[in-house]
Amino acid sequence: MTADVAALAWPTEGERPQAHTGWEPERCLVGAVLHLDVEQTRPLLDLVRDDDLADPLARIAWALIRELVSTGHPADPSTVTAQAQRTGVHGTPHNLDRFGYYLTTAFTAVPVPSNAPEYARAVLDDSYRRGWRRFGERLVEHAGTASRDDLEELAAAERTALLELRSRLTRSEGT
Repeated sequence: MTADVAALAWPTEGERPQAHTGWEPERCLVGAVLHLDVEQTRPLLDLVRDDDLADPLARIAWALIRELVSTGHPADPSTVTAQAQRTGVHGTPHNLDRFGYYLTTAFTAVPVPSNAPEYARAVLDDSYRRGWRRFGERLVEHAGTASRDDLEELAAAERTALLELRSRLTRSEGT
């Protein structure tokens, strides 16, 4: 699913960006894409949706990159930060500074930018596994109170979403 950049919310206190810990596929993917041209980036944007990213700053960056690339503009830390400023997604000057720092860190810390397809695969695999965890949690949450029909509808909808994600993950393994 792609997000409307204007509708993206800045991370709240309860939804803090992830601390930088080294191997972070989302940060690596964002950083790698900031090195790529538009044509190299498009296939990755087709595979990885904004909601596949757990880190709110990565999700915002990905949505802004998607917006820039869709208009034929390459995404680098400066153009993505400028797009955040134009769209107002950053909210405050302090948040814009934090976002610029996030992008610069992702750009400079990515181990091998040409490994972007590998980072995309890792992001999709993480998203797939989070999806299964959410599915289980929702089933447990509703198991005691929902009707049988509602439980079956929930299971069918979740399964469909997970199969679609699995399809993108499988496609990523062919790149």
